[in-house]
Amino acid sequence: SSRHGLQVGDAMKIMQSMRGQIALGVSVMLVVLWLLAGLGSAFVIKGEINESFDAALQETGERILPLAVVELIGSDGANGAQRILPITQHDEKITYVIRDAQGAILMYSHDADLKVFDRVSSDGFFTTQDHRVFSRSAVSGQYTIQVAEPLTHRQNALRETVLAMLVPLGVLLPLTLFGVALWVTRALRPLAHLSVALRVKGADDLTPLKLPFLRSELVPIQHSANRLMARLSRTLEAERAFAANAAHELRTPIAATLAQTQRLVAESPDGPLRQRAVTVEGELKRLARLAEKLMQLARAEGGAMLGQGPADLVPILQVVLADFARGAAGRIVADL
Repeated sequence: SSRHGLQVGDAMKIMQSMRGQIALGVSVMLVVLWLLAGLGSAFVIKGEINESFDAALQETGERILPLAVVELIGSDGANGAQRILPITQHDEKITYVIRDAQGAILMYSHDADLKVFDRVSSDGFFTTQDHRVFSRSAVSGQYTIQVAEPLTHRQNALRETVLAMLVPLGVLLPLTLFGVALWVTRALRPLAHLSVALRVKGADDLTPLKLPFLRSELVPIQHSANRLMARLSRTLEAERAFAANAAHELRTPIAATLAQTQRLVAESPDGPLRQRAVTVEGELKRLARLAEKLMQLARAEGGAMLGQGPADLVPILQVVLADFARGAAGRIVADL
């Protein structure tokens, strides 16, 4: 069991290594793609925000200008530039000024910084260091409105929008990476089972692998392993058959030579020749025993001596006890 546990542990280390590589690759790819998608979305959002704010800036100027012209025509302008007081106190995000044809300021909003409007321009948009300005003229150029918006207003809006998009992304990304690791582990589990099935096979177990519900990518590996084990089985069987045949073929010449040697011993007079014949007889007997053991070993390895069904072990035990009884008479009691 400890050996099996070690083999399973080795297989799991291999799987973890593959799992780590696949999970890391997929995770890095997802992170890069999500970051690229986030950057692309940020650029798109920035363009949409600028377009939307420019439209609002233009709409504000074109709505205020007719009202301001009516107000200015109805006044004598003797009081100089008019500051429009707010109905309620608030921070003005969009400020404006009204100029005459000579560029003099006739009217401005209550929070307008006149330094922002020190540039007289033609109709359209232009950008200063910290403001976006829209200019529009009316009454044949007699009156011009300039509407300004701080760039920080747009930057804050862009930052809040991107953060609103990135916060859910930051929460979902770890969950996605965890899901990738979990899914890769589950997908590679059949590979771990196949590895363990191959490693736990002993030297005498060359039966085909039979793993149900194996992934289609792993089926060729199983078939290749089964073909390899089939070739090994045929090779071992051929070796056993050769050993058994060689031992069987040696029995006859060894027996014939042994008989001739025994006859030579019986017919030889006492002396060196008889002694040599006795020595040869002993070596031939030893060779005959070795050939018999070789044949029995080949049969045992080939499974020829294994029964396919239940067998009565009493005769075998009787033979074993009889062998022991010869050397331990009276000390072994058989009750079979």
